Amino acid sequence: MITNNDVLTMMSRQKTLNFPPGSRYMYCNTGYTLLGEVVKRVSGESLHEYTTHHIFEPLGMTHTHFRDNHAELVKNMAIGYVPKDDTFEISITNFDTVGATSLLTTVEDLQKWDKNFYTPRVGGERFLEEMLRPGALNTGKPIDYASGLVVTTFRGLPVVDHSGADAGYRSDMLRFPQEYFTVSVLCNVSTGNPSGQAHRVAEIYLADKLKPEVASPMANPIQLNERQLSARTGAYLNSDGNQILKIIFSRDGRLASVSFGDEPTHPLTPLAENRFRLGDSEYEFRGGADGGELAITSSGEKPEVYKKIPPFDATRSDLSAFAGTYRSAEIDALYRFKVEDHSLVLHRLNNDTDTLRMEGPDLFQSRLGVP
Repeated sequence: MITNNDVLTMMSRQKTLNFPPGSRYMYCNTGYTLLGEVVKRVSGESLHEYTTHHIFEPLGMTHTHFRDNHAELVKNMAIGYVPKDDTFEISITNFDTVGATSLLTTVEDLQKWDKNFYTPRVGGERFLEEMLRPGALNTGKPIDYASGLVVTTFRGLPVVDHSGADAGYRSDMLRFPQEYFTVSVLCNVSTGNPSGQAHRVAEIYLADKLKPEVASPMANPIQLNERQLSARTGAYLNSDGNQILKIIFSRDGRLASVSFGDEPTHPLTPLAENRFRLGDSEYEFRGGADGGELAITSSGEKPEVYKKIPPFDATRSDLSAFAGTYRSAEIDALYRFKVEDHSLVLHRLNNDTDTLRMEGPDLFQSRLGVP
């Protein structure tokens, strides 16, 4: 079990930050665990007790509470599942920590939570205004994340949204404040798509309020030959050095984008010799025929740039140079790397083995990321 003390102990060992405060935004659960600990130390009550007494009971949310004891029996609690071959396996969280997780609720109770945004009985109007105020970076550039809520738009209407995913559980709560309309979807299978389902429900009920879907302003697709396409294939590393994107040929002979693993692939539609489309994103290959950089632009945001990894012969690499045991004092973990069947394999306690895929002379790809 992972407890609040485990999280606090790990945090206290951290030596550096991901980036200077305010320079970037990255979602992180740790802050919510800390807020839960603040409530406990200031009020003298656990987050479970405090929220039950001061939030859920006043709102009539009788089927909602933070479960801070994994052994607690909860009537009608849904078990999470993940697909396994032709059947399913149970997949539940291993937490005794609260703040960022471990909230049990129902769609009926979420309706009562939603009502508080219109007729606030808990928190008051000023508190709710602050809760819905989006953040901003040091540069003044706004972000769409407020205090635990995403404030954005959908087809011309303002929306307040947040989704969640862990183990075999998936959820989303999509609110249209001007329309007094909210969709809450809770799923107990990892393949569920509550966000897509919530938006589809909204498209039905708000059909006369939503703006038509805007056609992509990108150019019409064109035809490219194999020589033009093959120059773009290869592995690309993002500027943070923590994600590798591969451009490959799909089974039908088109270029396709794929993250770690070979499935699923996402076909790219050519717009020009160096420009392609994937959904609402544009892929631009820069640097001439060798495709030295890949810039991905989504919804008018600043492009995310990936550098092409020079090709190399992985079969001639000496993997034994990377084998051994590595220890992190910050997270108190041991990583053991072994050469097995001409591959570098990671062994960790309480985890499945992870076979690394070599992408460069000292660059690997794995389920964990890019070590």
